[in-house]
Amino acid sequence: MLFLMFVIYPVISQAQEIETQNTSNEIDNSLYQVLSVTYENNSTIKAARAELLAFQEQLDQAKSGYKPQVTADADIVYTNTKTDGNSFINSDGGNVSQSATLNLNQPVYRGGTTTANIERAQNLIGSQNYRLSAIEQSTLNDAVAAYMSLYRDRTVLDLRQNNLTVIEKELEQARLRFKVGEITRTDVSQSEARLASAQADVINAQATLQSSTASFVQITKSQPPPNMAYPVFKLEIPQTLEAAIALAQTNNRDILQANFNKQAAEQDIKSIEGELKPQIDAIGRLQQIYGQSDFLDEQRQAVLGLNASMPLYAGGMVLSRIRAAQKTKIQRAEEVNATKERVE
Repeated sequence: MLFLMFVIYPVISQAQEIETQNTSNEIDNSLYQVLSVTYENNSTIKAARAELLAFQEQLDQAKSGYKPQVTADADIVYTNTKTDGNSFINSDGGNVSQSATLNLNQPVYRGGTTTANIERAQNLIGSQNYRLSAIEQSTLNDAVAAYMSLYRDRTVLDLRQNNLTVIEKELEQARLRFKVGEITRTDVSQSEARLASAQADVINAQATLQSSTASFVQITKSQPPPNMAYPVFKLEIPQTLEAAIALAQTNNRDILQANFNKQAAEQDIKSIEGELKPQIDAIGRLQQIYGQSDFLDEQRQAVLGLNASMPLYAGGMVLSRIRAAQKTKIQRAEEVNATKERVE
C-alpha cells in the first residue's frame, strides 16, 4: 500500500504531464512514456472513467427533485348521445370535442428527500473518484511490472546470446586443438554439449521474452520501446513509521473511498425517512376545450393551487427500508475501520 502511495501516485502525475514536456533523454523517459500511453489507452482505466461519468449523472438526477415537471396532454373524443322521454330538449347525434392541457407540478417540500439525495450523489461520486484513482494506480503498477519484466528478459536474452557466441568460439578452438592432438575427443564432446545447452538457453530466453512482450502489449496497449533503461525514482518517503501511517490515514485512497461510502449511507437513511413526511407541491393547469357540446363551442380553464399529501400507512415497507439502510450504515462504518487497520 505504501508502494502505491509513494511510487505509483507520483507516476500518475508524471504520466499526465509527459505529453506536454520536451524529453531531453528519450531512454531515461521511456518508462514514463509507456505509463502515459497506458494511462490514456488502457481498457480497464477507460471503463472506470466511463463508470465515473455514469455516477456523475446521479447528481443531476437528484437535483431534478427541485425542478418543476411540465406535461402536455391532447384529446380528441367522439361522443354519440341520444335523449328520449319527456325533456325540453330532444337530441340525437354525435359530437366531436377536442382539448389541450398544460400541467405544471413544482415540488415545494419533499421531507428533505431531495437534499439528502443530492448529498448522497455527491458522496457516491467522491467514492467513485477514489475508486478510479485506485484502478489507475493498480494498472500503472502492472505497467511498471510489465516494463521491468520486459527489460529483464531483453537483458537475459542478450546475455544468453553473448554466452552462445563465446561457447561457439570455444568449440571452434576445441576442434582445432583436437586436430593437432592437444585435447581428446571427450573434450570436444563436452564443448558441443555446452553449445547445445547454450542454444537451449537462448531458445528459452526468446520464448520468455515473447511472453513478456505479449503481457506488455496487453497492459499498455502499445508496442515496447526500442530503447529501455532501468528507471530511477526520486521519492520523498517519511522518515518514521508513525509519519508514514499518519500520511496514509490522510491520503490513502481506500480509506477516503470508504469514508465517502459511509457518508452516502447516512444520507440514504435521511432520504428514506423523508418519505414519511408531508409532501407539498404547487400545481398549475391550463386547459382549452373545443366543441364540448352544442351549447359550448369553446371553454378555457386555468387552475393554480397547492397539493399536500401525508403518508399514513404503507404496510411497513418504508420502515423496513430505513432499518436496512441503518444496517448498511453500520456495515460502511466497519469497512472504514477495517480499511484503516489494513493500511496501518
